[in-house]
Amino acid sequence: MLAENRTPRTESEKMILGNRRLMTLAWASRSEAMSMSLLLEFHREATLGIDDARYRPGQIRTTDDVWVAGRDGDVVYTPPAAKELAGMLALFIDWINYGHEAGGAPQHYLHPVIKACMMHFGLGYLHPFHDGNGRVARALCYWYLFKHGYDAFLYISLSQLLKEAPIQYGEAYLKTETDNQDVTYFVEYQCRVLERAVNGFFNHVPLSTRLKRH
Repeated sequence: MLAENRTPRTESEKMILGNRRLMTLAWASRSEAMSMSLLLEFHREATLGIDDARYRPGQIRTTDDVWVAGRDGDVVYTPPAAKELAGMLALFIDWINYGHEAGGAPQHYLHPVIKACMMHFGLGYLHPFHDGNGRVARALCYWYLFKHGYDAFLYISLSQLLKEAPIQYGEAYLKTETDNQDVTYFVEYQCRVLERAVNGFFNHVPLSTRLKRH
């Protein structure tokens, strides 16, 4: 579909096109600071034209009828109330823009990869959109990696690995939430996913091709 530049015909194809738009935006905006407008643009690019009534592209949710269900359909996580989102998102964006990797107080240092994982968790925890939160969370992770020179992630997919093991992905969230918000559980899980994705890339792409590209 992408090679032929044809119009998507199914919801799955629309999602593929949305993910392409989202990754293009994450790369193009890597030099910008995060802002509410950019975050909303991430969501809009990811979801526009798929099922607008369901996703409400580029809109922060204003209701509390959003939750995360387990494999049996039971509610396993209820995100913050809609009325709290404006303040929490403002704090989250300020935290994203803080220079944790720059010179400063050693106790504030965060490696960019660790921070990218924490950003992924943070967006999922806030769940600010009616749907499509996972896609935006992954895009934030990519965006921050691009920002700090990890250009190879243009060609490395995390989504497939997360899709293959949704239970472990959910458990990483739950363990963090049930242990006083100790995000170590999620960071450890996400770093394992990153490692597998990078190794998969190395196994798939010949070394000669990688050297030519760089």
